[in-house]
Amino acid sequence: KMKYLLSEISKIHPGVYIKSSEFVDEGSHVYLNLRDFDEDFQLNNELTRVDFEGKSQFIADKNSILFSVRIKFKAYQLPQSAGEQFVASTSFVILKPDENRILKDYLIWFLNHSEELKKLNETQTKNTRMPYLNLKTIQNLVIDVPHIEKQKEIVQINKLLEKEKKLTHNILELKEIYIQNLLNNTAKL
Repeated sequence: KMKYLLSEISKIHPGVYIKSSEFVDEGSHVYLNLRDFDEDFQLNNELTRVDFEGKSQFIADKNSILFSVRIKFKAYQLPQSAGEQFVASTSFVILKPDENRILKDYLIWFLNHSEELKKLNETQTKNTRMPYLNLKTIQNLVIDVPHIEKQKEIVQINKLLEKEKKLTHNILELKEIYIQNLLNNTAKL
């Protein structure tokens, strides 16, 4: 297992600020902000659109990772929807990992489970009202990078764990509905 600075294994680009007066209904790009993601890191349905003609470094594609630099420090994977183009707000940096050295899914997992980031988050939360990571801090994050095969194993195990969590949640919801129905029927007797 090797240790690298994030800047050694990924291109890192800051997000861009776009005024709300530039938001349009039928824009060419989706403008992403933290509020566009739910607690499970999934993209919400109501998205802000813009006609963006800026530098390509601000555009996130399906191979990019969005990493939030405000409030909660989390890595987000963009949906793999066909043809959609995304522009990241200043709440994010765009990571474009070197896939020859680190898998995108592994980097997302690592960033979302890093002890170093948890400590940074706790420190920032204690010291400021709105936790924020600057670009230099992000560039200097130390990333544990095992061999590609080990990365694949970790990603696969994590996917199974996430699937198990969803199934367990669904089972509990169904169980609650079943028990409530039983109780309602018992109350009617």
